[in-house]
Amino acid sequence: MCGFTEGKSGRKHFGALLLGAYRNGRLRYFGHFDVSTTMVELARGCTARFGGRAVIRQTGGSVRLDLADGSFDRFISNYVLDLLSEEDIAYLLREAYRVLTTGGLLGVVSLTKGSQGLSRLMTWTWERLHRFSPMLAGRCRPIAVGPLLENLRWKVHHRNVVSPFAVASEIVVAEKI
Repeated sequence: MCGFTEGKSGRKHFGALLLGAYRNGRLRYFGHFDVSTTMVELARGCTARFGGRAVIRQTGGSVRLDLADGSFDRFISNYVLDLLSEEDIAYLLREAYRVLTTGGLLGVVSLTKGSQGLSRLMTWTWERLHRFSPMLAGRCRPIAVGPLLENLRWKVHHRNVVSPFAVASEIVVAEKI
């Protein structure tokens, strides 16, 4: 079973793409969403054809996962951490660790700081816009995920920063040990 939190991009199709790729019926998708009724309904519509293999729940915005310890083998968070406070990021990463089985994998994609050229300029501009008005920046801001995993017991297997269109994103895959 896989557990997911999803952010501003990917909500509508990610679960359907994943379930479609694993047609053997073994994969189950659990989507843990924010307070947006519209996004929850869109996700439910996109995954409806998979029946009981897809569960989409709406939350009150809490990062607490009402799930059993060790109940998932994958936990994916797409563009969520950059929306959360530092305290909520730390809490969500602890929750991901708690709900994963030993050897389970965490996949995180988040906005991050650009390191050269236009991506660096974009980061500088985005951070200032966020400080001026988080709403104008879509409430998200560039963060560094890698260092956030150091205080927990994760074994990082992959870490990369990509910058399509000068917007830097950090991709991390880590194993619960």
